[in-house]
Amino acid sequence: MRQKQIRRAVDERLSERTAIFKKEESGYYRMVSWESSRIINTGQVEKLDSTVYEKMYELVQNPDDNYDYIMTIQDNAGNDVILKFVEVISEDS
Repeated sequence: MRQKQIRRAVDERLSERTAIFKKEESGYYRMVSWESSRIINTGQVEKLDSTVYEKMYELVQNPDDNYDYIMTIQDNAGNDVILKFVEVISEDS
C-alpha cells in the first residue's frame, strides 16, 4: 500500500551562500561569493546577489601556517583535499 505525502501549499525557500576561489593571472586567488534562494518543492534556484572581493589570497603550503579560509574539496578518486588560503598583504598597505 502506498503512503500519501502531504505537501505544503506555500513553497518552502532555503537560502544558500556559496564561495569559490578563482585563480587570477598573477597566480593569486580572488574570492567570489553569491547568495541564492532554492524552492524546496521544485528545486528551482534563483541567484540573488553576487560579490567579487578585491582582496587576493594565496594557497598555504605548510599545514602548520596560519590561514584565513579553509576549503575541503574532493579529488577525482573521492578523497578529501583540504585547501587553506591566506590573504596576500599588498606592498601599498
